Amino acid sequence: IAKAYVSALRDLLRALDVSDVKMEQGSMRCDVNLSLMPKGSNTFGTRSETKNVNSLRSVERAVRYEIQRHAAVLQSGGAVTQETRHWHEDTGITTAGREKSDAEDYRYFPEPDLPPLEISREQVADIADSMPELPRVRRARFESAFGLSAQDSAVITDESIVADYYERAVTAAGGHHRDVANWLTGDVFALARSRGGFSEVKLSPEHLADIVVMVRSGEINAQAGKDVLGLADESGTSPRAIVEERGLRQESDVDLVASAVAEALAVNPSAVADFRAGKQAAIGFLIGQVMRTMKGRGNPAVVRQELTRQLGESA
Repeated sequence: IAKAYVSALRDLLRALDVSDVKMEQGSMRCDVNLSLMPKGSNTFGTRSETKNVNSLRSVERAVRYEIQRHAAVLQSGGAVTQETRHWHEDTGITTAGREKSDAEDYRYFPEPDLPPLEISREQVADIADSMPELPRVRRARFESAFGLSAQDSAVITDESIVADYYERAVTAAGGHHRDVANWLTGDVFALARSRGGFSEVKLSPEHLADIVVMVRSGEINAQAGKDVLGLADESGTSPRAIVEERGLRQESDVDLVASAVAEALAVNPSAVADFRAGKQAAIGFLIGQVMRTMKGRGNPAVVRQELTRQLGESA
């Protein structure tokens, strides 16, 4: 729960552009304050404060460790000390810092240089109206409107820049929500990692949409789509222009495919014999040979269909 809470807070602050919330760089940190309530009691016990935890994973680990530590102290008949503690990432444990006083011992007094701040209801309403769509709301909308899984929706909406990119790509593609999500979380994310961040990706959402549409229509195959994606990101050239320049359009002409299939069968008699013997993997090998002959431009579905037909006729 603590990890989920900090994660939700981090997403909110990032969406509001308050901070980049990079915990590992100190833009956001948190303390793990924990106390246990004995079974049958209505009162929490003494708390400990583990300071400056700097990752979501560490939040979870620190909570688990402190629960176990408190429980061990109490079960042995001891008393938990009210204190600050230090989290050690390498060992996954906390160690004592300094004992903490109760609030009244701090003798708090008003800060003279910070006068009371009064905010009107109108100001609150204006701020609320100016706020962007919050992460949890957008996540739910992506699931209902685009049919994304909870996991994919969470990944895509984790950063506003990615969520905005996705919506633009879906609009440009005329839909195809699932295909756009697959290409985005697969190849575009891989590109972002190699570039050092999503903001460094040059491939526009509209160009990604072009690739999705061309692959779906059979105009190019998936491998060509991956190649075009990288080339479009590097050059900024339209994917459709790249397909034309490099002759990557997928070939579905039955006569051309039939000729390539016949050639592959003629030069690979052992694979044909394996297929006849019931080894289904052989057809995958033969498809690869046909695609090689056609320089990767064959439509795999048409190639498989023609291979099956010719193998059947020569049986």
